[in-house]
Amino acid sequence: MIVGAMILFIYAVFVLWLIWGIVKTQTFQIERSFKPQTTFSIIIPFKNEVQNLGALYHSLQKLDYPNDLFEVLMINDHSTDASTDMVRRFNEVKLLTNTGQGKKKALQTGILQSKFSWIVTTDADTVLPENWLKILDAFIQQYKPKMVLGLVNFFDDSRFITQFQQIEFLILQALTMAGLKAGKPFLANGANLAFTKEVFEQVGGYKGNAHIASGDDVFLLEKIHRKYPDKICFLKSQQAIVQTHAMSSWRHLWQQKIRWAAKTKHIKNTLAWLSGLLILSVQLTVLWAFWHYKPYAWFIAGKLFLDALLLVVVNRFYKARIHPIYFILSFLWYPFYFIVTALGAYRGKYIWKGQSY
Repeated sequence: MIVGAMILFIYAVFVLWLIWGIVKTQTFQIERSFKPQTTFSIIIPFKNEVQNLGALYHSLQKLDYPNDLFEVLMINDHSTDASTDMVRRFNEVKLLTNTGQGKKKALQTGILQSKFSWIVTTDADTVLPENWLKILDAFIQQYKPKMVLGLVNFFDDSRFITQFQQIEFLILQALTMAGLKAGKPFLANGANLAFTKEVFEQVGGYKGNAHIASGDDVFLLEKIHRKYPDKICFLKSQQAIVQTHAMSSWRHLWQQKIRWAAKTKHIKNTLAWLSGLLILSVQLTVLWAFWHYKPYAWFIAGKLFLDALLLVVVNRFYKARIHPIYFILSFLWYPFYFIVTALGAYRGKYIWKGQSY
């Protein structure tokens, strides 16, 4: 009872900290007219994405930004489907071939051949907002950052698996904002990430973590934060949210999460470790409370209330359509999902896009 009460109290403080981070991160609004001046190289690695490239290219064509101020470089990461042939037909897109293996090497291939001052990374399964570069340019002109963390969201979908991922993703976005506001950023998303080419070269790019399959965004964030702790900003704007697709099956979702979580052992951020340990402790306590329901019903109710409060606050900005029933089901399912993912990450073996790691 006492241990459960202590864990719930610490979790409540944690949730209030997340809410503080969300509230303190101001929504960016253009207060004056900015003449476009920032030059961007958009870097997009792709591997077997033929089903998504059409929507991505359509959104690239609709970008409202002067054509002479940005370029698009798409890097083929050893695709075995018709992706490469499809990209060859895209106008005003520079097609490159990955000179090595993996996403980091593909990104590096594009960055080395880019010609503009700012690098913007995204994924091949995304759809970009029309004013993406315009908002990013205004933000850069106003705040003069070295790195900008952008927003990513899922397309609305009524299926439980999508809603489950949407809820988890909203909480991760809250963690991103709170960590940055606390001066200890430990999360970023390569589907909407911008940094100067100069700072990428200054910190050595992906050197030192190139052997790790994932984490191109997080490890680069760590490096830049060590050199320029006050030059990383979060762009909170409805007009700059990049949309992507949720995983369509639980098997693929688990493989994705294990891939993401496997890099945790290499992260040096203390706040990231403490947050992870707290969440693990809470989920284990929830499982214990499920097993001994009557004496621990108060813990389940308290956790449910805190999760609902956090979701309501973060979703005021995102406005994602979350069904209350799916929220309850996600609450019940998440402890099992989290523990299995943690065990998979500890084991460190997974399959991603047909390749074993």
